[in-house]
Amino acid sequence: MRRIGIVSVLGRKYDVYVGETSDESHMAEYYADEQKIIVSPKYKRQQHSLYHELGHLFWQEVGFGQLRGIAILEEVFCQIFASFMEENFDKLVGLKDKLDK
Repeated sequence: MRRIGIVSVLGRKYDVYVGETSDESHMAEYYADEQKIIVSPKYKRQQHSLYHELGHLFWQEVGFGQLRGIAILEEVFCQIFASFMEENFDKLVGLKDKLDK
C-alpha cells in the first residue's frame, strides 16, 4: 500500500492510500476509525472512487451517519458528490486561482 496524501475535513486528517482493498469488488474503501481511504489500483476511475469515499467521509463527519434507515440516501449522495467533483474539479481549481488573484 502506498500513501499518496492527506485530506482534511472539519479539522480531522485522513490518509489516502493506493492499494488493495479488503474486498476485490470494492473500488475504494473508507475507514473512519483508522482515518484512511484506500483506492484500488485495479480500476480506471480511481478519481471517481476517491471522491465517492470522500462523500462517505463528509456524510459521517457532519453527523448524518447517526441517522438510521437511510443507507441508500448516503450512497446516492456519494455518487452525486463524486460525479460533481469529477466533472468540475479542474474548473474549481481554476476558479480558486482566479479568486486568489
